Amino acid sequence: MTQLEPRWFPLNKSIRKISGIHSIKNKLQDVDVCIATGAETVAVCKKVFPLASKCYLIQDFETWVMSEKELFETFNAGFKNIVVSSWLEKLVDAHSDEKSILIKNPIDLTVYRPIVPIQQRNDHSIGLLYHSGEHKGLKYSLAALGKLKELYPDLEVYMFGTSEPKVEVPGLVRFVKDASQKETVELYNEVSVFMCSTINEGYGLTAMEAMACGAAVASSDYEGIHEYGINGVNCLLSPLRDVNAMVANVSKLFEDNDLRYLIANQGVSSLKEYDWEAAFKKFKNTICG
Repeated sequence: MTQLEPRWFPLNKSIRKISGIHSIKNKLQDVDVCIATGAETVAVCKKVFPLASKCYLIQDFETWVMSEKELFETFNAGFKNIVVSSWLEKLVDAHSDEKSILIKNPIDLTVYRPIVPIQQRNDHSIGLLYHSGEHKGLKYSLAALGKLKELYPDLEVYMFGTSEPKVEVPGLVRFVKDASQKETVELYNEVSVFMCSTINEGYGLTAMEAMACGAAVASSDYEGIHEYGINGVNCLLSPLRDVNAMVANVSKLFEDNDLRYLIANQGVSSLKEYDWEAAFKKFKNTICG
């Protein structure tokens, strides 16, 4: 229910967009399926779509939205719970009367793919997401960039996000605000390494997208990364909030081309099992079954 469509991909023109619950004068009786996409939307779906079959797409444990107790209550709202990661599946099932359905986030590998050969990218180039949420760990990324800039004066940093950086970013050469899907693919293909310092996240699609585009991923060891990342195989992981360990992993990738190529290539090949069509069919069967 929005008049603003997602900016990172084109929305089907046949979709009717309504912005906000207050724009709906009456309960919608003729809706077949309602999908809550966040904890706050569970109550909205129950109120506005009383006769619809209801699903709840759980993409994270949203403790920044409401308390744990309130979140556990949303898991038992009578909706069909769909989770995007194994750790969320365990969490939700431990606090729900019904077993959830796991559908891992897929990736469109016809879009997210290496375009610039890995060997042709600047050795000391790094990409990351600019996000001010505490759980995203941006301050640890910035601290790591400061140390990396001292070690590698030619460091090139590429960032994207929904708001302009409010702090100085060491080595920044390009920032893209409200990046389109095409622009994110171009950015991922600019860099040799993609860095993620997330503290807690349901999945972590940006690192996955970067991996698919041939960037070697250096990430913090948060829950969601394990849905597709294997330390030492298709990424290098460091402890949460450990700036020095992150710097050490990025330095390994910067200084050892063979290691970086290996991690990057294994990253690309490891994502072939995350099939977009298979996930779509499972999601369709879940909401329509």
